[in-house]
Amino acid sequence: MASDLASIFFSLDDFAETVTYTSSSIAVQIPAIVDFGADLEKTMVKTRARATVILRRSDISEPKYKDEIEIDSVVWLVEGIKEGAGDYWIVELRTDARAIH
Repeated sequence: MASDLASIFFSLDDFAETVTYTSSSIAVQIPAIVDFGADLEKTMVKTRARATVILRRSDISEPKYKDEIEIDSVVWLVEGIKEGAGDYWIVELRTDARAIH
């Protein structure tokens, strides 16, 4: 089962895409499964987008709050970290909040 996940779900030809994970100024390119949130979140003065990524523990040993993940030239910040099925991390992301004009 674990080999199926690695060979299919984390294959760049199937479900995964390459992201750049930056922690403590060290950047690595790794495969990740990305799920973008459906809507922008709006508050009284800011708007931001949310996403969730699944990362292999073999690629990132311990994600940290406010680490950066670049997806398609957009930088996202780690906001929440959940453990996955042993070998995987489920990481919640958000873009920097931007003021609404």
